[in-house]
Amino acid sequence: MTSRAAGAKARTQYLLIELVRLSGHVRPVSSRVLARKLGISKATMSRWLREAYDSNYISIERGKRGEYLVKLNDKGYSALRGIYSILDSVFSVRSLEGRLIIKGRVFTGMGEGAYYVTRKGYLKAFEELLGKPPFPGTLNLRISSSQDVETVRKWRISCPTAVYIPGFKEEGRTFGFVIALPVIINNVSFCYAIYAERRHYGDEILEIISDRNLREELGLRDGDVLTVQLLLERPVSKGK
Repeated sequence: MTSRAAGAKARTQYLLIELVRLSGHVRPVSSRVLARKLGISKATMSRWLREAYDSNYISIERGKRGEYLVKLNDKGYSALRGIYSILDSVFSVRSLEGRLIIKGRVFTGMGEGAYYVTRKGYLKAFEELLGKPPFPGTLNLRISSSQDVETVRKWRISCPTAVYIPGFKEEGRTFGFVIALPVIINNVSFCYAIYAERRHYGDEILEIISDRNLREELGLRDGDVLTVQLLLERPVSKGK
């Protein structure tokens, strides 16, 4: 990479970080506000936006007052998350060593798992992860220990093998991105915990996908307590 290209990459990363700080991954941000926060001129802002736009990290549209409205897109969010994962893995993952086994209690969710898991955009990605088509539904676990909830939070944001599944449109409806992270249930079942962009739960809930009906296979009922190993890397084999 040339020094010029490296400089452009660094500027773009700086721009994306400030954009997400201003909630630019949720709603458009005025280029004037962005330039003021970055402490740069209008001309410099235009050049930085062009570099980020050419790299397909942002979308740009004209506002009613003539200013540019900037929003982080899926690729930009993924790039930022990659940077975050690298940095956070240094500061957070090491602090989790020896504390990556938690307990969760089985409960019946809102019944939406089967619908979302079988959407084409998710179905293909889940099948690639699991090596087989996913069971149409999720196993839901509620974590009661505050320490375990904090462990899950740190693991969720720092797991180096988390898989980003981009959002998509299907039948006129928009579906948000999903993050999938590897877990092992009761020391035998390799699965993935999923975190949807439009998730209804906090970190006290784990939603698990598998290629098998875990409730049936493990003979589970609501209230049963399971041991969950939060993985930092995928096992060599996905076997049971």
